[in-house]
Amino acid sequence: MKGMRRVVWLTVLAMLAVLAAAGNGMAADKFPSREIIIVVPFPAGGPQDYGARVLAEFMNQTKDLGVNVLVENRPEAGAVKGVVDVYKAKPDGYLLLSNLMPSFAQKEVVYKAPYKILDMTYLAAFNQSDQFFVVSNKSPYKTFKELVEASKKKPLNCGTSVVGSLSHLTAVVTKQKTGINYEIVPFKGSGPNIVALMGGNVDVINVEDLTMSQHLDQVRPLAISSDKRSPAFPNVPTFKELGFTVPVVSAIQGISGPPALPADVVKILSNVLNKAIHNPAFIKKISDAGAGPIYLNAAEYKAAAKASYALIDEYKDVFPKE
Repeated sequence: MKGMRRVVWLTVLAMLAVLAAAGNGMAADKFPSREIIIVVPFPAGGPQDYGARVLAEFMNQTKDLGVNVLVENRPEAGAVKGVVDVYKAKPDGYLLLSNLMPSFAQKEVVYKAPYKILDMTYLAAFNQSDQFFVVSNKSPYKTFKELVEASKKKPLNCGTSVVGSLSHLTAVVTKQKTGINYEIVPFKGSGPNIVALMGGNVDVINVEDLTMSQHLDQVRPLAISSDKRSPAFPNVPTFKELGFTVPVVSAIQGISGPPALPADVVKILSNVLNKAIHNPAFIKKISDAGAGPIYLNAAEYKAAAKASYALIDEYKDVFPKE
């Protein structure tokens, strides 16, 4: 009898040990239990890399995750590898993407990159780079409408950065939607573009806020391609305010996860991102770098991504084929 009891007790103890081990395993699997990596598909030191690193810094400051958030650069294959790595990753929240739209939509739609960018799990956006129409401060044109009227009498020249860039796309869309008459002149980047304007080689340029802000003493911004005015340039009207129906063309940086990220993981990450992005110190640090801090929640970010994708699809023939 004693032997039987001993066997029973040993069996019970063994079962308890198994249950305890299972419980410890479940506790270890509670998200997050190890470091989280944000993949930046661009080289270190660029604006997208900087934005992601500042965001990771403030995500870590919340201490809500209990693990470190790290940034890893994977710029191979023209930024495609980093996107694909996250797209194909296990949907557990440990590998995230610093997503840049509409750039990554362009690589899918125009260049057939092996991912579906809209299938990603969108968490939050934190940085927006707007496109401005800018003239030299020596220009006779004080408003965008004056520019439009002048172009009806004599065709103008509009400088953009490289063919197929966001700047180039904005110039094409604006020409179609406002009726302004100009010839588009692509340059080899934003720097040469703004130099051409200051040298009097073009009448107007389309350029992003970061480049424009470095030359404010020499240029005059007339309009912004955005749905609202920029806090950094509050006197510059939107096309909607000017009476034109022009699609918004902005570069939006945010954080996305692989497709089908579980709802509980999305909630945890979204809450931390919300705190980090709304931190006044984060906003100041991003603003001081010349970027445009924003906050879009998951639904807003997904809607913005869909709009970017649709715009790229509509104007895909603008981009040169590789």
